[in-house]
Amino acid sequence: MIHQPPPIDLAHLNDIAGDDPEFIQELLDVFLTDAERLLALIQEAHAQGNAQELKQYGHQLKGSSANVGAEALRELASGLEEATIPPQTLVMQLPPEISRIRAFVQSM
Repeated sequence: MIHQPPPIDLAHLNDIAGDDPEFIQELLDVFLTDAERLLALIQEAHAQGNAQELKQYGHQLKGSSANVGAEALRELASGLEEATIPPQTLVMQLPPEISRIRAFVQSM
């Protein structure tokens, strides 16, 4: 079995949130809501073949992921923004990574 690091860098999150568990939870809840909204927009843009919107939404998801230390999701979003990997591959990988983050947050 391949060991994956946690989907959220808690040390990074503690640095920006001042070790405040309630604030961290609030940040992650807002992040997940936004990530799921962006996922829906990314899926729609992909279905329509709109490369410009894929880049735009990828950029937004990359930034919010970086803010909370969601490195794997940030990398996927960066691939959308930079169009370095076929979007179909990336669009398919986003939902499981967001689900992994949600499960991690719920276990905190």
